[in-house]
Amino acid sequence: MNAATEAREAGMTWSEAFDAATKAGYAGSLQGITKMVRSAEEGTKRKGKGKRKGKRKGIGKAGKSPRGVDVSSLEAVVNQIVKERVNAIIDRAIKELQQA
Repeated sequence: MNAATEAREAGMTWSEAFDAATKAGYAGSLQGITKMVRSAEEGTKRKGKGKRKGKRKGIGKAGKSPRGVDVSSLEAVVNQIVKERVNAIIDRAIKELQQA
């Protein structure tokens, strides 16, 4: 790995650094040497924010619709919408008949 890091510091390409490392006894792949050299250059520095704290919503779980119906059941959602609309039309018709 020292040969690869020295080659990279000298401005060589990754493939040239890989060739230098294989001549020095490295038996892995080009991707492996690039990963090792980059991690050695970065040291123990962390990139991300780390682990999130608190409760997270589960992935893939169905949520609730504004009507309070379980979204995972499409048939129940459709039935609820149709029922609300039909009831509204019937209520309107009853009011019009009562006024006449």
